[in-house]
Amino acid sequence: MGGGPTGCQLAGELAAWVPRLARETGVPAEEVRIALIERSSRLLGASGFWVHHEAMRVLDRRRVSVYLDAAVERVEENQLVVSNRRRLRAATIVWVAGIRAPDVLATSGLPTDRQGKVRVDACLRVAGTGNGTIFALGDCASIPNPAGGTVPPNASYALRQASYLAEALWDDLNGRPPLPYQPVHLGGIVSLGPGEAVGDPLGVPVHGPLAALLKQGIEQWYRETLR
Repeated sequence: MGGGPTGCQLAGELAAWVPRLARETGVPAEEVRIALIERSSRLLGASGFWVHHEAMRVLDRRRVSVYLDAAVERVEENQLVVSNRRRLRAATIVWVAGIRAPDVLATSGLPTDRQGKVRVDACLRVAGTGNGTIFALGDCASIPNPAGGTVPPNASYALRQASYLAEALWDDLNGRPPLPYQPVHLGGIVSLGPGEAVGDPLGVPVHGPLAALLKQGIEQWYRETLR
């Protein structure tokens, strides 16, 4: 696993299901162990340190073993080899520590980064395509962030990128140069299992049942929006 939002959510949710799954499969619950492996020194690195500490507290209470500063060197049968050649036995291994973009992007001749994402400029135009006849956004694009690095590949940013691109295309059709895309960080909430979540929506720190309720509301809003 990885210590980003997807890894933390999966670990917290899976931990809550252990008793039921153990009963259904006949495996003693006390023999089930969930390990979360993160190569950096904290969980949910895009958020503040308090988010890391709250996530650690909740996952520890749910008996999730968290390994920090542990990079996965290779995956072998029923085990992981992590930093300093340490080996962790594992019957089931779930990888949520980042993914590559589809190979079709690179094989199409588009300029890509080391994750296979298409490199674009501040107006979401693919690098090297002249006046911008090709645009890319969302998960498949490596979008520069004025604050440093690249824009996170999540739904909150992707939806606003779609709105921006619609306006940019309209400007282009009417002979007006598009304004640069300006990413806006609205914060976020990460679920850590039933009744538990942590986050900073609109910069407001929340955790526990209230955060879990807000998370459900946000997910419902996305479902309604994307119908």
